[in-house]
Amino acid sequence: MTDLFGDPLIFLQRLVLQIPALLLAITVHEVAHGVVADRLGDPTARLSGRLTLNPLPHIDPLGRSLSCWRDSAGPNQSPSTRTT
Repeated sequence: MTDLFGDPLIFLQRLVLQIPALLLAITVHEVAHGVVADRLGDPTARLSGRLTLNPLPHIDPLGRSLSCWRDSAGPNQSPSTRTT
């Protein structure tokens, strides 16, 4: 890890392995948020089509591009409706 940028081949190998793993982890994480919200009575994630393992509904390109100007830029978070 200390010489990551020294060898471009090692860098590309790690990148090719880590990008899909990160995408899968974020997708499963966001689906889990939606499932828990749905089971607790908030159908917003289900109604907006976010209870899927397809990563495309969970990606927020605008949020990614504006990440340097806002505090937390992550995946497109499942919206919630609060009735308190």
